[in-house]
Amino acid sequence: MRPRLWTAPSRLGLLFSGGDDFLAGNIRVKKDLDALGALGDLAWYNVRVSLEAAAYRRPTLVQGHLGAVRNSEGVLIECGATLLWADGLISSFDCSFRNSLRQWLEVVGNNSTLAFDDFVLHNDSDGPRCGYQLTRGSGISNYACDFGCEVSERVTADLPLPQESLMWAAFGRMVRAIRDEGAPPDASWAEQSLLTQEILCAVARSLDEDCKPVAL
Repeated sequence: MRPRLWTAPSRLGLLFSGGDDFLAGNIRVKKDLDALGALGDLAWYNVRVSLEAAAYRRPTLVQGHLGAVRNSEGVLIECGATLLWADGLISSFDCSFRNSLRQWLEVVGNNSTLAFDDFVLHNDSDGPRCGYQLTRGSGISNYACDFGCEVSERVTADLPLPQESLMWAAFGRMVRAIRDEGAPPDASWAEQSLLTQEILCAVARSLDEDCKPVAL
């Protein structure tokens, strides 16, 4: 079975309802300010977490999903896509400015599933932490769902600081290493960002060409 990474609504993404004011005037929906719209904004997180799961290997193929929605300026306000890697890894995602907030990530393997319901913005009201639902052993036996052997547990790990603070702390360590130790800049961040943008542009091309597959 191919491993799969789902990031979207109900099953699989990052969505939120921007409201009338957002859809009418926000820079993310203006052709001359952020022409990729929801794809350039929300899908960045979907693609980035997909690359994280794939150890930042370049996918071989991307394909936009039918049903993308654009505003009067032609800017995407809702869309989805599938990424395919040479080893069979598949990632599918949706993103939208028109739906209730959803930031769902599900990683599906042969025997287990990891599910996150806050893969971008975490509510730190009970302290900074990372948490996910781990399910193992579910399957089908004699054409009936075999839930008797299923084991599901909530796994959490406390973090020393909120994720945004950890990001800036990591940035500070890199700057200090360059300043105090003469270390070269860490090129991985620029490389990862460029690959993310290349994939988003390939998805945009697929959507513009009637959802034809685009090779990378």
